[in-house]
This record gives sequence, structure tokens and C-alpha cells, in this order.
Amino acid sequence: MERPVYRLAEVDSTNDEAKRIYAQKPGEFVVVAERQTAGRGRQGRLWHAAPGLNLTASFVVQPRFLTGTEAFLLSEAAAVAAVLALRSMAPSDVLITAKWPNDVTVLDKKIAGILIENVWLGEKWECAVVGFGINVNQTEFDDEIKTRAASLSQMHGGKPQSLERMFRALYDIFWDGVERLQSGDKNGIEREFHAVWGDKGRTVVLNETEKGVPIRVGRDGRIEIQTAAGIKRYALDEARLNFAAPIY
Repeated sequence: MERPVYRLAEVDSTNDEAKRIYAQKPGEFVVVAERQTAGRGRQGRLWHAAPGLNLTASFVVQPRFLTGTEAFLLSEAAAVAAVLALRSMAPSDVLITAKWPNDVTVLDKKIAGILIENVWLGEKWECAVVGFGINVNQTEFDDEIKTRAASLSQMHGGKPQSLERMFRALYDIFWDGVERLQSGDKNGIEREFHAVWGDKGRTVVLNETEKGVPIRVGRDGRIEIQTAAGIKRYALDEARLNFAAPIY
């Protein structure tokens, strides 16, 4: 099923614009903007995106097919969509993976971020706004992030890549995942997420103090980590993971 796409030259944030549109016209749709003046990631962090070079888009989903304890399945579908869309345009020898809880990386550098914000009416989960920021054609980054950021264009030696092709790939894969969740294929989405999840099996430093190895992520978003003291489970805001050894 095709959803409407609102294409805008400039917004403060595609997530915020999506919420404003939803308040006037509820339904499932997508907002795409050439420029964001106040893009953000999780915990209010700024999202840096050069105007006209990267893909910034928000997908509004009415997740009536999920319970509150299954909410992370939507994040998993989003991560799978971002990874597979990027892989469809990246060189075949480049490994792009998902990083818990909401990033997509290549060689441990962030190439995409996902921010999901939920809208509630009382106790009713009205909609989820799934925001994507994907570095497509930006090749220069601010000093504070340039050692931790990457783009699709950089993988192609600086050659510009099609923003529209990236958007269509993301659109098709994401809505396919949503429809599969709606039809009950929750196990399939879970398997696909764990297949593209790059943290599994790697030694990580947990909250800068303890080492462990990620095992899996539950439908509630909690990550399971094997540590010397046993298996520990952490919610989204309870743990910060850093890899003990980088990928080169």
C-alpha cells in the first residue's frame, strides 16, 4: 500500500513536522526534507546533516499491531530497512551493520541514525514517528564527529549518489517490514534484525567499566550481554557500549 509523501525544502525537524501533519490529518505517511534546522537524535543530541546532501525523512506508523512490550520490533524493522537500503547502493565488499540501539555503521563509523518518537492519546499508542538520517553525499563533517562519521559517497571515492534512489529503497523496505509485522511475521523481522546486527559476538566495554559480549536484543529493546558475572540485560538508556577493539 502506498503512503503519501510530503516533500519539503526546509523544516526544523522532519519528526516535528510529521507530528504537526498528523495532528491535522491522522494516517500513515512520510515527510522528507532537503534541510533540517534542528535535526536531533536520541537524548536530544544534534543530528548534523549538510543541506541537500543527505536523506532526512520521517515515517509515521500507526502500530496497532504491536503491544507495548513489542515496541522495539518497529526499531528492528527500521534498522533492517536502513541497513539493506544502504547495502543496495554500497560497494559489495563493504559491510554495513546495525548498532544497538539506533545506529547504522560501517567500519564502526556512523552512517545513519534512527529516532523513534511515540505519540500517545491518554493510554492509547496513537502513532510512532520513525525518523531516519542517512549520510549519502556529505564528505566533510564537523571536527567533533569527523572521525566517527561516514557516508555512502565516501565509499564510492566521493562520487555523488542518488538521494531519490536511496529514499525509494528505504521506503519500499521499511513499509514492507511494517506490513509483515502487521500480518504477524514478528519472528521473521526479529531474525532479519539479528542477521544485520553488528554488535553480536564482539567484545564491548559496558558503561566504560565492564567488558562483555552482546548475545541478542529482546522485543522490548533490552540488550543481553554475557559478562564474567553472567548474563545481564539492559534497557535503552541503562547502558552505553563501546567496542573493545575497532574494525579496520
